[in-house]
Amino acid sequence: MLREVEGLEGEVELEIVYEPRPDYGRARPRLLQRGGLGLYCEASGAALVLRSEIELSLTPDRQSARGMVRMRRGERKYLSLTYAEDAPQVLPSLGDSARASIERSIIWWRKWAGRCQYRGPYRDAVVRSALTLKLLAYAPSGAVIAAPTTSLPESVGGVRNWDYRYCWLRDSSLTLRALYALGYQEEADAFVQWMLHSTRLTRPELQVVYSVFGDASLPEQ
Repeated sequence: MLREVEGLEGEVELEIVYEPRPDYGRARPRLLQRGGLGLYCEASGAALVLRSEIELSLTPDRQSARGMVRMRRGERKYLSLTYAEDAPQVLPSLGDSARASIERSIIWWRKWAGRCQYRGPYRDAVVRSALTLKLLAYAPSGAVIAAPTTSLPESVGGVRNWDYRYCWLRDSSLTLRALYALGYQEEADAFVQWMLHSTRLTRPELQVVYSVFGDASLPEQ
């Protein structure tokens, strides 16, 4: 995760507070200062590393780090947070390299948004919604999660909690109808293929699968 801090007008004093709290806030790992390799800690068996162009100092208990910087117009500072569980950790470069990465990301997303085929009222709001739907898709498989939330109770204190990080077919079908209608066939097709692969042992009929979406404009198979 890469973050850019930019001064737009005048001077602003900025405070950075880093307090990793994995396991839903129950764990309070101790941070290790590793110089150019950043602040390191272990989170449930995984490695978490923060690198910062803003100098950060550990608190006495080493469970958090803080730093102050005065940002002026035109100045930029970068921070990166990386997580690794079962593979070597790759630490991204900061400075000019980070700026180039952000520029590439902006260009890619603008091109993707520009493919939207909707030309009706409130197009800006529709494109913004499409971007949100795109972010709900898991790129390696094509599955679409219901929402980036977890354990929302039906009632406060109730036991019926729903994990919306799962791929719920009802929610996903609405997402896919929107993606097809907006012209994002690649993302929608990827989900259909993922669902057919995931249910291959039961060999579902393709017509039944497509009927979930209720859209005659679905691709031919």
